[in-house]
Amino acid sequence: MPETMQTYLATCSGSEVGQILKVLSELTSRTGFDSAVNTVNHAIAHQARDADSLESLYRRLYSDVPELPAMTLAPGIPKMIPMQPNLTAYDILLQGKGADGYARQRNL
Repeated sequence: MPETMQTYLATCSGSEVGQILKVLSELTSRTGFDSAVNTVNHAIAHQARDADSLESLYRRLYSDVPELPAMTLAPGIPKMIPMQPNLTAYDILLQGKGADGYARQRNL
């Protein structure tokens, strides 16, 4: 087994390894071992560590889905300004802490 595949499997949870090996077996039978290894390399780059994500990456790489051209907007539609989210603030919020990083007290 190639080193990249071993590294990938080592980063996956124990419950997922069996499912991932089953998916890799299916991918190998469809388009060969090289395509399965290439899919794993992309999974490593995208930090995808579950069987469903691995299958999605494979379909994205090897399905015959045409690339669609960019949509052009009508002249009257204003251009959107891209907004960069502060993901650290979202992480803190989801962990139940306030914006300053301290846990909020709950009134019971």
